[in-house]
Formats: sequence, C-alpha cells, structure tokens
Amino acid sequence: MRVRALSLIVLTCALLCTNSSAADRKVVESNEKGDITLTQPTRVGNLTLQPGTYSIEEHGSHGQHFLRFQQVKYSTDLEANWSYTGWVKNRHLTEAGKVDCEQQPLEKKAKSTVADIINDGEAQRISQLTVKGKKVSCVF
Repeated sequence: MRVRALSLIVLTCALLCTNSSAADRKVVESNEKGDITLTQPTRVGNLTLQPGTYSIEEHGSHGQHFLRFQQVKYSTDLEANWSYTGWVKNRHLTEAGKVDCEQQPLEKKAKSTVADIINDGEAQRISQLTVKGKKVSCVF
C-alpha cells in the first residue's frame, strides 16, 4: 500500500513538473521576410533584445559560428523622381548585437526562422534558433 501511494505521489509530481515547463515554453515563427517579433525583453546568450522586430543572420567560418541580430524599423517616405512620385515604405536595420552559438545540423534547409523561447522565471530566453534557408540550428 505504501509503495503504491509513494508511486502515485512521484507520478503526480512528475506530471506537474512536465506541465509547468511546457507552459513556460513557446515558439516564435518568422514573417515572410524571415524576421521575428519579440513582445518582451528576451535574452539570447549574453545579449538582451528589447521588444521589437529583428532580422537574424547566421555567420560562420573556421569552426566559429555566430548570429547577428538587427532591429527592424519601417518608415514611410515621400519619393519623387522622374518616373515615380508617391509614398514608399522603407526598411531600416539597426545593429542589436552578435551572439556565439553551437550548431546542430538539420536534415534539410529551414523553411522559416523559428525561435524556441523559454521563460525561466526572471525573463524570456531563446534556447534554440533556426534561421530561414540554413541547414543548421543554433543552440544557446
């Protein structure tokens, strides 16, 4: 009887721990340009990204790999030249930082940029990021 009660308690605790960690995890997928939008401050390695939209580029050479984050802002400007006069939407990129990462190979190229975000109590943190068009996933 005691063994059965103890097993039931252990199983209940395991289920509660599993459910709480699953609730603290979410996936953010990119838009058609491959940009991701964060709604609250989010850590990536040693970099903290403020809420906003970010363009992400994966770079690597000689065994060292890193991700480059650029914040995306849009402006609407009047363009006037001999062939066109009107309002245009311009995309501006501001350097947010670079983060070293460990790469894991994928079977095929990623169809979109996907960030696996964990809420670790204090803040959000990206634990894994896959960049659109790449055959690797970056783990932090």
